[in-house]
Amino acid sequence: MKNVKLLNQNKNFYFLTSIPRSGITLLSALVNQSKQLKISPNSILPTLLKSFFESKNDLIFKNFPNHKALDRCAKNLFNEYYATVNAPNILDRSAWGRKDYLPMLQHLFKERKFVLLLRPIIECVASFIKTENPTDPENRCNELLCEGGIINNNVISVRNIIDNNENYLIIKYEDLILNPQNQINRLFSFLDLEQEVVNTHNFNQFEFDGIRYNDDVLPANIHTIRTNKVEKIDYDVYRYIPQTIINKIKNLKL
Repeated sequence: MKNVKLLNQNKNFYFLTSIPRSGITLLSALVNQSKQLKISPNSILPTLLKSFFESKNDLIFKNFPNHKALDRCAKNLFNEYYATVNAPNILDRSAWGRKDYLPMLQHLFKERKFVLLLRPIIECVASFIKTENPTDPENRCNELLCEGGIINNNVISVRNIIDNNENYLIIKYEDLILNPQNQINRLFSFLDLEQEVVNTHNFNQFEFDGIRYNDDVLPANIHTIRTNKVEKIDYDVYRYIPQTIINKIKNLKL
């Protein structure tokens, strides 16, 4: 069995929530050029963390409620999971503002910083439909927007972070496309990191800890980005969104 090389485990953790298809893969590919900061892929940590907290309902725990030990294990989960990542700062990406996730962070981390990457919801939905080209676009839109759907989850996450007066920075997709270096400067300043100039031409596809997304398990290849330059491709979003979906999107307005 190959040995796992562990690096410095005393890392700083920050949290990113993005509306899917809002430029997160692009932002991550640019930021991950840095040795100071790495943005994670869509994180499994909330699921793992939730199992720790749910174990407090176990009869064995109730019989001997060692909260300090379990909380210590839960917080150490972050360092252990990212032990091989060669950076002192991690921006963990998930719908951390969800009502079942945010209280866990509030319990474990005295100070928290959130980055919110936003794009008009109708553009995000249209991007999914354009990329995936589903046989039933209306049904796919409903899947994305329904309770528990990936877009709905992240919209609720963003709202909850804002409503709870958490410490957050908003980066808008349009601003990222127009001036990526400026938005990365804002991000690094928010996290109290030294400013860095990133390469916005001929950069690498997103990877994290030497691993890339396996989109073979998804309906389409949604994580491959243009790496020769940063550019928005304009198209008519209404061409991809059925009229029946428009009102649902309006109801999800941030």
